[in-house]
Amino acid sequence: MKKKILIYFGSIVFLLTVVLIYWFYFSKPNPFPTEEQLVKEMTSLFPEVSASIIQEVIYLDKEHAFVPFISEEDHYGISFWVWKHHKWMVEFMDTNGNVRVWKINNNDPSTYHFVWNFASSEQLNYMNLYLIKKRNYYVSDNVHHYFPGVQMEEKISLPKTTYGSLPISNEWVSVIDSLNKLNSAKQPDPFFPFYTPQQDIYFGWNTIDKSDEITYPDRNLNSSTSWNGDSNIEYLLFINDYSELEYPYQK
Repeated sequence: MKKKILIYFGSIVFLLTVVLIYWFYFSKPNPFPTEEQLVKEMTSLFPEVSASIIQEVIYLDKEHAFVPFISEEDHYGISFWVWKHHKWMVEFMDTNGNVRVWKINNNDPSTYHFVWNFASSEQLNYMNLYLIKKRNYYVSDNVHHYFPGVQMEEKISLPKTTYGSLPISNEWVSVIDSLNKLNSAKQPDPFFPFYTPQQDIYFGWNTIDKSDEITYPDRNLNSSTSWNGDSNIEYLLFINDYSELEYPYQK
């Protein structure tokens, strides 16, 4: 009889544990906080941000949202929100809205999103995004190793709003996946054990004004940044001269 009671209570404890784990980690997201709640939480976590106006809530998927905002000092910033531990949490804030890439799943490039919030977009015509991998060549143990370069460009018409988000294109995803597979299939070189071709891959950007010239968007020179999680967020290299590209842009 005692054994049956122990089994009974053990089953209850197991079921409760399963329910709690599901509730805490796997439950569907609650409705997103109101603008007032967003401002309150952002300011309490990082007073330097002083968010005052929420411009929009842009869902990148069911559990990740991009929220551009304007601070009390009229700085145009960005914030990243994640549904985690049964609540919406802000993981990153910055009063500098220059282009970033949010790698929601670092191992899956199809989850990458470009986001931005320029202080003013009136003088801007469009934006170029670049996927770049520099070519490499070295000789090891009398064996010649050559890694071809990659340069891809995507032209983005800027909306009337100062902010935006863009998922990485399927074409870019295919290229990155191919490079990842190629890299994983290679045997490490005994003379260069820490080198991998993937280390040379990066994203770049620039903005083009009405005169078809590269121009840097208006920005906050004294920006503030707050990290409150483990999201993988990368800055992009600004291409301020077409000579930096292997295949320069032709007007």
